[in-house]
Amino acid sequence: MIILLFAYSAEAQEVFNLRGFVRSVDNKPLAQAHVFLQETRKTTVTRNDGSFEFSELKPGTYRLHVSYLGYKCIHQYSIDLRATHNPIDIIMVPEFHELQEVSVVGQQQHDHDDGTLEVVKANASFLEKNTGHSLIKSLESLPGIQAMEIGQGLSKPVIRGLGFNRLVVAHGNSKLEGQQWGVDHGLEFDQFLAEQVEVIKGPASLLYGSDAIGGVIRIHPPSLSAPQTMETQLKTITRSVNNSLGMSLMNRARIRDWFWYTRFTWIDFADYKVPADSFYYNRYRLPIFNGLLKNTAGTERNAFLSAGKLADWGKVSFTLSRVSSKTGFFPGAHGIPSQNNLLPDGNNRDINLPYQQVEHITASAALLYFLKKGSLHLDLAWQRNNRKEWSAFHTHYPSQQPPLTNPDMEFHWVLHTLSFNTKYSLTTTNGLLQFGLQSQMQQNKRAGYMFLLPDYQKSSAGVFALYQRKLGASTTLMAGSRYDLGNISIDQYISPYTGKQKSPDFKETFHDLSWSAGLLHQLRERLVLKTNVSKSFRTPGATELGSNGIHHGSFRYELGDTTIRSEYAYQLDVGIEYSHGSLSWGLSPFAGYFPNFIFLNPSGSYLLPDGSEVEEADAGQIYRYEQTEAYRAGLESWIRIDLHNKYTIQASAEYVAAGDGTYPLPFTPPFSTRMLAEYKLPVYWKLFHMTTVGAEFVYSAAQSQVARNESQTPAFSLVNLSLSTKILTHYFPLSLDIQIQNLFNTRYLNHLSFYRQLGLPEAGRNAQLVLTIPLETKLVRDRK
Repeated sequence: MIILLFAYSAEAQEVFNLRGFVRSVDNKPLAQAHVFLQETRKTTVTRNDGSFEFSELKPGTYRLHVSYLGYKCIHQYSIDLRATHNPIDIIMVPEFHELQEVSVVGQQQHDHDDGTLEVVKANASFLEKNTGHSLIKSLESLPGIQAMEIGQGLSKPVIRGLGFNRLVVAHGNSKLEGQQWGVDHGLEFDQFLAEQVEVIKGPASLLYGSDAIGGVIRIHPPSLSAPQTMETQLKTITRSVNNSLGMSLMNRARIRDWFWYTRFTWIDFADYKVPADSFYYNRYRLPIFNGLLKNTAGTERNAFLSAGKLADWGKVSFTLSRVSSKTGFFPGAHGIPSQNNLLPDGNNRDINLPYQQVEHITASAALLYFLKKGSLHLDLAWQRNNRKEWSAFHTHYPSQQPPLTNPDMEFHWVLHTLSFNTKYSLTTTNGLLQFGLQSQMQQNKRAGYMFLLPDYQKSSAGVFALYQRKLGASTTLMAGSRYDLGNISIDQYISPYTGKQKSPDFKETFHDLSWSAGLLHQLRERLVLKTNVSKSFRTPGATELGSNGIHHGSFRYELGDTTIRSEYAYQLDVGIEYSHGSLSWGLSPFAGYFPNFIFLNPSGSYLLPDGSEVEEADAGQIYRYEQTEAYRAGLESWIRIDLHNKYTIQASAEYVAAGDGTYPLPFTPPFSTRMLAEYKLPVYWKLFHMTTVGAEFVYSAAQSQVARNESQTPAFSLVNLSLSTKILTHYFPLSLDIQIQNLFNTRYLNHLSFYRQLGLPEAGRNAQLVLTIPLETKLVRDRK
């Protein structure tokens, strides 16, 4: 008995030390990584050699949590002190990685390894800290990127003053398709699915097709889990400006050679708040009651599933996704408003007429196959975009009667897209050679009691070759060319109310050659010089060729022109980047010449080009798609300073000038600048770590250089605050990101906002909270 008591006493007094090392996948030590021992609530940081230690631990099982900026956090790493041999090795995986290719990305990186164009990348940490009401709004703090606001909660990208179908948004290697490039259509994508985003600023037509004449926003597929790992994460978000509530649930795993990724997102929001009590429509002043934009509430329901297999020969994956939303239209910005329609209805979360419903379904398959001296990529994708716009039936014809079915469905478009892409990359003794083939087929069908865009079919194919070669130790040459061939067929449409033709039976073939050449020169790893010159072209879209009707959401009558030809652009891009120690700086001037730029021109007339009257009553002024010679030039500059690993100061400025020699082009952004100061707080309490507070100042100059009949916008300035931290609870660490946007509730007009012509300001003060909860992480045993 005495012996047993003595043994028990010795065991009770037994203590252990836990030692380990934190390294990256390429075996480099990670200093200043945060290590949290859950059961003791102790926190430490790794030394310069990546080592850490916890002393005087009682026997038992403990759970470790390890985090490091730019790397995926490790949660609930289970350790049995009696069975574990000290020291342990913890390998961290970068947030941004692909199979057998690792590219570490910080919060925001200017990349000079991807070619001679300016490229910036944003990782998951950056996107969380800058979360906006849409993915494009989240990217707006990157230099050269603006969000064109097309209604509260909706936005589309603008890169260096170019937008609409001059930009490509791609998920992986497949271009997202839909009616999102219409004037009042937003990007149909779950922003919480974006973990890594790459923005190519400038002509990228060689790899992405003719629509990339102005740039590309490439959303990388979700990164894979570490081997033998399963992760579950819940992200919640709330916004005060529209009482938004949302959550996004993710699960991913990698077991042996198989992997999967799933995400489900739910968002509900109420009417938006604006710092205004009235707006203008056609010289009439109308009220905004209680500072709320009536009927701007909405819902979003998204689902994403991806699964695949890794092998020595490469990688294969299959993806299925659905993005679905229902959003109200502000009655004062749709059709002809009346004060009665603007009266409060006592419910800020209901969605009444007018409103829109959008469902975007994508199914795709991707194959990466490794060859002896290169690799082969194959991508096949099918997309179905189903868009409905509902508005109480109203007549523009004397004898127009409501349809027997769906009498309030104003527009209905269903767009099917089938695309196939292949790229072969060959590594040679002198450099890298790439060949590719891209093809696409589209079919659009319309319905509804109004006519704007006809039925059409479109097909295209393009082949390209790109060569990259080292010219000495510090200079790289990149050059390539591409040939595209496309065909569009528009169906004839006869108005059932007037018997007159709204759309002709039209067929046309477009084809041309694009090319690009550039040099990248690096001096002692401090100074990088880039130069790129290119010739690109863009085939006109169905809207530019065949639209013919009242667009209520745009307050105008839009008219296409079947005589429009392909748009050409000759562009010069230059980049200068310098980095030394804690300082990094960059300057990127650019210029472009468009012999036949396509734009929507307010004609100043209420008559059709042949002098006849518009058939619809109350149609308004004719806006016609036309072509003109155009010029574009500007520059971006940015600077970042890191001091003592605690302070970060960064600033950026951008300016664009665009015109046809007589008038500026519409939607040209004004000069703007952003300045951000961040401070990393020391660990005052064991509960919080990696805490950063920031203050951002945004200034936009007045824009007086406007197109004909385009309204000017005054200057404005905004102040935004942010806080980011990790909270160490007894169960798991939480990530908390708080933003206060438009701190002083400033009333301002965004020149890229579609509603500015109504004098309708942007959203008011907004307090936003994003909470990320790692519900579960399991390290699965390898049973091989």
